[in-house]
Amino acid sequence: MPQVWNTWKTKDVSGISLASYLILTFGLGMWLAYGLMIGDLPLTVANAAMVFLTGAIVVMKFVFGRSAN
Repeated sequence: MPQVWNTWKTKDVSGISLASYLILTFGLGMWLAYGLMIGDLPLTVANAAMVFLTGAIVVMKFVFGRSAN
């Protein structure tokens, strides 16, 4: 959460690895799918929140990274 807020506030994405965040978001998405398949609410909620937050970082990397060029 602090990184999402800090990135939004400063619009600085220079220190963020897009590849790492894409892999992390994919992995969390797989855990989210697993949580949904087995009906585990805590697993589903936790991973849904993390997919949202890491997805926000990925989107900001594209948006703010493009405007820096």
